[in-house]
Amino acid sequence: MLFGYFNGYITYIYYVFCFNLPIAYKIMVPLSFMTMMVILVQRFVYEQAYRRDTKLLMLYLVNGCLAILIIPHAFAHTRFIGNVTGWIEIVIWAIYQIPQVLKVRVNKSVVGLSFLLVTLIGFGDLIELLVAIVLRLPVQTIVNGFRGVFIYLVFCVQFLLYSQPNNL
Repeated sequence: MLFGYFNGYITYIYYVFCFNLPIAYKIMVPLSFMTMMVILVQRFVYEQAYRRDTKLLMLYLVNGCLAILIIPHAFAHTRFIGNVTGWIEIVIWAIYQIPQVLKVRVNKSVVGLSFLLVTLIGFGDLIELLVAIVLRLPVQTIVNGFRGVFIYLVFCVQFLLYSQPNNL
């Protein structure tokens, strides 16, 4: 999941800056990336399995270096890189949530999944969708908003099916 977040935010940053999206995106996305990086660093510092996994650490480092190497190309071909990274970002955000949806379905339980967190994320996705439509932002932003609202609805159905009445 963290690797999906890592790559999702890298592609999202490229998308936001290549398409010169509104300032709110230029602030929110890098801040979200930094928050994710704090979580990632904490995993490597505090979790024994991560601490010993040098191959995983190298994977993150190589991946980060490759992302940095794309910067000159992004300045030279902003529309192309923006389009490509926008679609990659949508695919990453869609795929990384599938294991959680499947886990809830297989276990028939939402224990450990916060309805409040899911709702806040879903509300944020709905706002992004509406803003993207009103401001006529690139199609990737609209599709990403729909994706987020859809996955929120999936989680809502799972909470209705698999939670105890007092867990909502």
